[in-house]
Amino acid sequence: MNITSKKAVPSDCIKAVCACHASAGKRLRWAALTGVSVIGIMLLLGGCGTAKSDEAAVISDDAAVSSAEDNSEAIIELYGYQFDAKATALDLTEAYVTSPDELLSKVGEFAGLQEIDLTGCRMSNEELADLQSQIPDIEVKWNVKLCGVDVSTATKTLGVICDGVNPEHLIVDGLHCDIDRWEGIENIVFLHSLSEAVIHCQTRTFDLSLIEGMNQIETLNLWGRGIENAALLGQMTQLKNLSAACECLPKNTDFLGNLIHLEKLEIYQSTGTSLKTDHINYSTLRNMTQLQSLSIAVARQEQYLECVEAIKNLSGLTQAKFSFNPGVYIDCSLLNETAIRELSIGFLSDPKTIQSLFSLKNVTKLTVYYYSKYDDQIEALREALPDCEIICG
Repeated sequence: MNITSKKAVPSDCIKAVCACHASAGKRLRWAALTGVSVIGIMLLLGGCGTAKSDEAAVISDDAAVSSAEDNSEAIIELYGYQFDAKATALDLTEAYVTSPDELLSKVGEFAGLQEIDLTGCRMSNEELADLQSQIPDIEVKWNVKLCGVDVSTATKTLGVICDGVNPEHLIVDGLHCDIDRWEGIENIVFLHSLSEAVIHCQTRTFDLSLIEGMNQIETLNLWGRGIENAALLGQMTQLKNLSAACECLPKNTDFLGNLIHLEKLEIYQSTGTSLKTDHINYSTLRNMTQLQSLSIAVARQEQYLECVEAIKNLSGLTQAKFSFNPGVYIDCSLLNETAIRELSIGFLSDPKTIQSLFSLKNVTKLTVYYYSKYDDQIEALREALPDCEIICG
């Protein structure tokens, strides 16, 4: 039987019990010091007015001592710090840790541990990454140098902005940090919690091989002629959201068909007035069965037809935006064969394209970009589609 109460025993009660059992004074003194309850003392003494001997006491001294130990909080010593055994996070910043072995041996003593901060310890990035791989259910975080900026490996969102317009900078979880020098960019691989990355590189070179193995990245935004090895996107099959300027993409884009988990895809042209997206293979869209939102640039009518054919069976694709070259005829009535309910389209300059909008049956929200000379046709469109919200861009 264990005694777990930490309630202090009233002094007058102790005196009364002492009067009945003077011979058990030794155990009483121990009980008063350790805070055993009144009932506990009665059990130790065998009860007031009874003839039970000390040897017949219900609870032995050893059991009582064990109970007292159970009541105390377990403290674990680690690198000169003291931690409660129930701790969920360990702050070991600046601790003198040279090997993960001792740390690993202690980690198992913390049943609910979720995070270890090893910022400023003596271990290398590679050693810390190896430690993280050995305890994947516990987040190990530290700082790495990224373009001269201290960046925590626990960073969730990162922007690398070298667009030739704004000063070069990083955006670390929303915080803007000026880039001192283009060094250590390869340390991005240690950001094990990174889920969203924005890489805009026009004046610098960024090789996608740096992040192709970072399977935790779900959202990726690419822009600029400094993006290299973009075909490696085909290896990042975990992506859910991809936005890319067509200038970033290689001539062969068949790799897009590997991105079967995409929920949102945007391919646009960031420079020039004439779209040059002929190299984009939109037939690969048919593999993206989880796609919900699509925004693409279409250079010619054949490319549009290729796209419509590919998305016919994508039942989750309810939002779409099509941009195309002026003068290109786009038959919007074909979109009735898709699940699209919210449509954005432009730039409208062909009368036949505008006329095809009148045939839309399933679209409930339509945004159109057009020349003002077509105002009358757009007003007629509103009357023809009374259940559709029409927004003029």
